[in-house]
Amino acid sequence: MKLLNKHLELFQQHNVKLLSISSDSPQNMNRLQQKYKFNLAFISDPRAKIAKSYKVSVYEQLGETPLRSL
Repeated sequence: MKLLNKHLELFQQHNVKLLSISSDSPQNMNRLQQKYKFNLAFISDPRAKIAKSYKVSVYEQLGETPLRSL
Protein backbone atom coordinates (compact mmCIF):
# COMPACT_ATOMS: atom_id res chain seq x y z
CA MET A 1 0.00 0.00 0.00
CA LYS A 2 2.93 2.33 0.65
CA LEU A 3 4.02 1.87 -2.96
CA LEU A 4 0.54 2.71 -4.26
CA ASN A 5 0.43 5.81 -2.09
CA LYS A 6 3.91 6.82 -3.29
CA HIS A 7 2.79 6.66 -6.93
CA LEU A 8 -0.72 8.02 -6.39
CA GLU A 9 -0.03 10.98 -8.66
CA LEU A 10 0.65 8.65 -11.58
CA PHE A 11 -2.73 6.98 -11.08
CA GLN A 12 -4.44 10.37 -10.84
CA GLN A 13 -2.88 11.46 -14.13
CA HIS A 14 -4.73 8.54 -15.74
CA ASN A 15 -7.98 9.40 -13.93
CA VAL A 16 -7.71 6.29 -11.71
CA LYS A 17 -9.02 6.52 -8.16
CA LEU A 18 -7.55 4.06 -5.68
CA LEU A 19 -9.26 2.84 -2.57
CA SER A 20 -8.51 0.30 0.10
CA ILE A 21 -11.21 -2.15 1.15
CA SER A 22 -10.53 -4.07 4.33
CA SER A 23 -12.35 -6.10 6.96
CA ASP A 24 -10.61 -3.96 9.59
CA SER A 25 -12.71 -1.63 11.72
CA PRO A 26 -12.97 2.02 10.64
CA GLN A 27 -10.93 2.96 13.73
CA ASN A 28 -8.04 0.66 12.75
CA MET A 29 -8.16 1.87 9.17
CA ASN A 30 -8.04 5.50 10.33
CA ARG A 31 -5.03 4.74 12.54
CA LEU A 32 -3.19 3.17 9.59
CA GLN A 33 -4.16 6.03 7.30
CA GLN A 34 -2.81 8.59 9.77
CA LYS A 35 0.28 6.60 10.77
CA TYR A 36 1.47 6.05 7.19
CA LYS A 37 -0.09 9.21 5.70
CA PHE A 38 -1.99 7.27 3.06
CA ASN A 39 -3.92 9.45 0.62
CA LEU A 40 -6.21 6.62 -0.46
CA ALA A 41 -9.88 6.29 0.37
CA PHE A 42 -10.55 3.56 2.92
CA ILE A 43 -13.70 1.43 3.10
CA SER A 44 -14.43 -0.87 6.03
CA ASP A 45 -16.07 -4.13 4.89
CA PRO A 46 -16.18 -6.28 8.06
CA ARG A 47 -18.23 -9.08 6.49
CA ALA A 48 -16.32 -9.02 3.17
CA LYS A 49 -19.52 -8.36 1.21
CA ILE A 50 -17.67 -6.23 -1.34
CA ALA A 51 -14.95 -8.84 -1.82
CA LYS A 52 -17.52 -11.58 -2.24
CA SER A 53 -19.54 -9.52 -4.73
CA TYR A 54 -16.41 -9.31 -6.92
CA LYS A 55 -15.69 -13.01 -6.36
CA VAL A 56 -12.46 -12.28 -4.48
CA SER A 57 -11.32 -15.23 -2.37
CA VAL A 58 -12.07 -14.76 1.32
CA TYR A 59 -10.70 -16.75 4.23
CA GLU A 60 -11.49 -16.86 7.94
CA GLN A 61 -8.90 -15.49 10.37
CA LEU A 62 -8.64 -15.46 14.13
CA GLY A 63 -8.27 -12.11 15.78
CA GLU A 64 -10.09 -8.82 15.62
CA THR A 65 -11.48 -9.28 12.13
CA PRO A 66 -13.20 -12.54 11.18
CA LEU A 67 -12.72 -12.30 7.42
CA ARG A 68 -9.89 -11.33 5.12
CA SER A 69 -9.86 -11.15 1.35
CA LEU A 70 -6.86 -12.34 -0.62
